[in-house]
Amino acid sequence: MAGMVAAACTAGVAVAATEYSFREATQESGITGVHSVSWGAVWEDYDGDRDPDLFANRHYLPARLFVNGAGQYVRHAEDFTELPGYNPQDDGPMDRHSCAWGEVNGDRVPELLCIQGADKGTGSGPNQLIFQVGARFVDRASRWRIARPRSRGRTLNWLDYDRDGDLDLFLGNAYRKGYPNKLFRNDRDRFRPVRASGLELLRHTTSSTWSDWDNDGDPDLLVTFKRHRSVAYENRRGKFRSVDLGVVTGRRWTSASWGDFNGDGRTDVHLISPRSSVVARNLGGRFRKVHAIGLSQGRASTWFDVDNDGDLDLFLVQGERDGVNRPNLLLVRRARGFVRLRSAKWAGSRAGNGDSVVAADSDLDGDTDLFVTNGHRDGIAVKSQPELLINDTVGGRSISLRLVGRRFNPWGMGSRIRVRAGDKIYRREITDGINYRSQSGVSVINLGIGSARGARIKVSWPGGGRDCRWAAAGSLVTIRRGSSSC
Repeated sequence: MAGMVAAACTAGVAVAATEYSFREATQESGITGVHSVSWGAVWEDYDGDRDPDLFANRHYLPARLFVNGAGQYVRHAEDFTELPGYNPQDDGPMDRHSCAWGEVNGDRVPELLCIQGADKGTGSGPNQLIFQVGARFVDRASRWRIARPRSRGRTLNWLDYDRDGDLDLFLGNAYRKGYPNKLFRNDRDRFRPVRASGLELLRHTTSSTWSDWDNDGDPDLLVTFKRHRSVAYENRRGKFRSVDLGVVTGRRWTSASWGDFNGDGRTDVHLISPRSSVVARNLGGRFRKVHAIGLSQGRASTWFDVDNDGDLDLFLVQGERDGVNRPNLLLVRRARGFVRLRSAKWAGSRAGNGDSVVAADSDLDGDTDLFVTNGHRDGIAVKSQPELLINDTVGGRSISLRLVGRRFNPWGMGSRIRVRAGDKIYRREITDGINYRSQSGVSVINLGIGSARGARIKVSWPGGGRDCRWAAAGSLVTIRRGSSSC
């Protein structure tokens, strides 16, 4: 099959012939020298030129930033270990676990937050909040009061929990007495810890991801733990309370990813544990399992529209088991379910340990590509490399959408998008793109429209206001808040 699916069948459902294909292009695209115990990656347009740049976290090693020029990457000279404000001699090597771009001070130039793990809880090491100052990078985590050197950082989220128009922070930690998970409010000159937010758990946190799954206009948060069941927190006017979401909170999950796979305006969720993959549909605050398969070593996933038909599909990353890295999988959405596809085109290397996946349009050709990190575990001495998978699937047309929100939330996190293309209507939610140590691009979103020549796009902004535009197939359209009232 080697990337070609002539026909497939699941539960009696025939699948139309479609060519699903990816091309491994890491070396030829200029991404080199990044093998490590990966701990994630960030794929986002940090320099504002509309193509996604790649930041490789590289746990315990100097980070790597690759600047994208229409699909060709050039390594930035900075390695982020000796920035002004950070002293590696005193603070030690970066025990870096998760990084993500956001907006702190309202200048529309994104900042990068990297959190670290304090040497397995036996030492200390401050987080980095990296500002762009002209052509330089400067660490200002201490000035903004989120250095937190003794916290065992594992996960972070940018979210406007109090709906005041700026991006706040959730920091999730592994267990260390006195340093639970914490919510921080952005006061536009510093971050202040929020007392009694409802999120202060002292557990081995592994990942966190948010969505407005109850459709009340504010972000809700799902947190996974190493030795405990997942906890879902609904946001009630800035206060979080844990709720029972059935299969979502009924067991222990490694990671989770939110996406409205059927376009009905309610965000659904994909859940991964080492041995299972579950898609749960949102039925208005209740969640029902609609697809499940067994896994060998499940690790992470991302929603994306692989064939530009308007439905969201899934890419699953598996890790190492018994000395062999298990193959990655593709779940394609069809009218009556999901079809699992296997192919050497996206299975990944048998060496190393699959870690995470991020999605963005690397080469600006209108479809969504993937970057899979592949580290190695203690005791497995292999030089495993990440993989850039360029999407060569022959599918439908698409529109690239760039949102420009208010200055303290320039990418419009929390926005809802409605797309009408021909007789198809679907919806998307813009979050921070973060899932399991990594961040997918949210500054430019690909919208599949099938065979349509264009689409009517409506953006509902966080806090109120709507803009509507017609966009032709193959175009990159920018919608600024307040520019084209519906």
